[in-house]
Amino acid sequence: MFIKIFLFVFSYPLLPIMYFIMKNELDSHKNIIIGVTLPHEQLRNPDVVKIVAKTKKSMKRITLVLALIPLISFFINYESITFALYLTWLTVACFIYFIPFAKANIKLHNLKKEHGWHVDEEDTTVIDLKVSLEEPNPLKKYWFLPALVLTLIPIIIDLCTKIGKEDFLFSLLTTASIGFVTFLCPIFFHISYRGKQEIVSRDSLKNQTLTRIRRYNWGKCWIATAYTNAIYTILFWLYINHHIENIIVFLTITLFYTLFVLWWVLRADFKVRLAQRQFSIQTDESFTVDEDIYWPYGLCYYNPNDKHLLVHNRVGMATDINLAKPIGKVIMILVALMLLLIPISGVGMILSQFSQIELTLDEDSITGKHLYDTYDVTFNEIQSIETWDTLPDTSKENGTGFSNLLKGRFSIAGNGTCTVCLNPENHLYIVITKVDGKKCVFSGATDEDTVDIYNKLLEQIR
Repeated sequence: MFIKIFLFVFSYPLLPIMYFIMKNELDSHKNIIIGVTLPHEQLRNPDVVKIVAKTKKSMKRITLVLALIPLISFFINYESITFALYLTWLTVACFIYFIPFAKANIKLHNLKKEHGWHVDEEDTTVIDLKVSLEEPNPLKKYWFLPALVLTLIPIIIDLCTKIGKEDFLFSLLTTASIGFVTFLCPIFFHISYRGKQEIVSRDSLKNQTLTRIRRYNWGKCWIATAYTNAIYTILFWLYINHHIENIIVFLTITLFYTLFVLWWVLRADFKVRLAQRQFSIQTDESFTVDEDIYWPYGLCYYNPNDKHLLVHNRVGMATDINLAKPIGKVIMILVALMLLLIPISGVGMILSQFSQIELTLDEDSITGKHLYDTYDVTFNEIQSIETWDTLPDTSKENGTGFSNLLKGRFSIAGNGTCTVCLNPENHLYIVITKVDGKKCVFSGATDEDTVDIYNKLLEQIR
């Protein structure tokens, strides 16, 4: 029940966040509404308002349906199905709002074409050269240095103290994968400063000011994210190396880490959008650039004339990829495949939980097997064997843990780190102590299988 409550608390906030982000996109920003650039005087046109209202209703209906789905998890008895439900739900929640948005974008494009609404510059990329020559960013790249050093501390400790140990690669690679985000932050900081300018007026000073506001706020966002991730990297390393024992404490830390990162991103995005709105309403000198042709459905960016690979999103936050560039297409395909793998991994979990353990003997070893994982102990390695009729408290270090399956490396109370391949719902387990002092704990699919293998093993090693 704990994991269900945690998944609910951890995942559920995504739904209102996605809803309000997409709902915010239905408001006008720099004369852009639902990804379509309109003359300022047409933003409140009754037909435009009607399309926006219909889209908001569609998003509300989607939110209501999505809000009910996680409640199903409390009536599911299998962890793998619960995880698969949440993984699929999270993936759908991230993208389903784009469907009514894209439909509304098409309707609004048709309306714009039907009425012949035009703006100052259409199908053109406009650059303000004075903005390009503005003074350097007051935020400095060397401010990332302490965050990078903090991130490297646990990695250096692993390299200095764990080489040759069983958990070396696991600790190093998982910590490095989390810490990699810290090193991405200065890259995104650079991209946010070198990105396209904000063009809202014929007055270069206004364009310069708005561009500076955007760069400054996103720069602060990436600096804050770097330090947040650096601290989390250290705490993550402490957890996987058992310096933080309580999983509830670690999950709480992860929850706060996620909330802090979301806060930095949302704060930067809304500050920039507020500035855009304030500058855009100054209609006496406003200047509207229509780049709709480069934004299919208002969601994707495709502009062969733009040298930038990353541009600021019209919809959502942060940046979008220029799909006109070959590398942009490659990145988009890779991202799509990774997102597709999220719900597929849930199917893999279900397959894992519902596949039985195989415990077998051959001429010189005992083998525990589950799907593609195999755990062998040769007879020459065995110092002693015994059976347990109850399983002590266990804590996963590396592996898979379900109510009916434990495999991998687990810390077992009073026995230290053990290699296990067993069904914790059974009532009999074979415990093998190896000559090096390490222990392996096995069980068959049933207690009868375990008894049979145990008796045969006794005969083999006598």
